[in-house]
Amino acid sequence: GTSHHNVTTAAYPVGTKIQVMCTHTSYELGLATLIYLRDTEIVSTDCPVAVKHFVTPNDTSNWYAVTNSASALADLGSPAAVGLSTMSTTTGAYGWFWCGGVCPTQYVTALDGAFATDSTVAAGLAVLSDLAATTTTYGELGLQVLATDVAGLPVAFCLKADA
Repeated sequence: GTSHHNVTTAAYPVGTKIQVMCTHTSYELGLATLIYLRDTEIVSTDCPVAVKHFVTPNDTSNWYAVTNSASALADLGSPAAVGLSTMSTTTGAYGWFWCGGVCPTQYVTALDGAFATDSTVAAGLAVLSDLAATTTTYGELGLQVLATDVAGLPVAFCLKADA
């Protein structure tokens, strides 16, 4: 709700995780894990964190301060989360992000459909990629296929290949 998401004062301890059960018959069944984070870096006021944006820590000493900017992130091998809504265009907003389990589309219908990729993703494990382009739809970070020559932490399991 508006009292704890996209706010300038944290309503919960940063790093708090909750799980919600997704039971809607139109989507995957199971638990989704959400984490309370602080958006500390945005690419520009034209590209705040939004639905489907991947975020990662922008500082290796604070895992709960996140960015959607490829140039500001600490490491492409860092854990990732996904934005649930458009965050404030100023830095420092607190809110919930999806970080594990099934996609909580039952609760955030805007998460339905494709996520940003480098257009080479196959079904299976994927890692973060710098898409080298800033868009309000996806930000700068997307997915690429997990290859033997790619150094990165798998952050997603893709159900199908790019079309």
